[in-house]
Amino acid sequence: MGLQNGNAKGLRRLATALNDDSGATAIEYCLIAGIIATAIVTGLEALDIETGFGTIATALATAAAG
Repeated sequence: MGLQNGNAKGLRRLATALNDDSGATAIEYCLIAGIIATAIVTGLEALDIETGFGTIATALATAAAG
């Protein structure tokens, strides 16, 4: 009788663990954040931001010297 009661508790714990979706949701949000970050980095590289900053730095240096 005690062994059957222990098995029922174990099955309830297993069912509770299988129905818990909170970990899966966190993983999904992390994957979405990773995809968004990749898209942002790719977009910034396509815009060639470094050249723009270089141009601004040169213009400021020229203005400060002149």
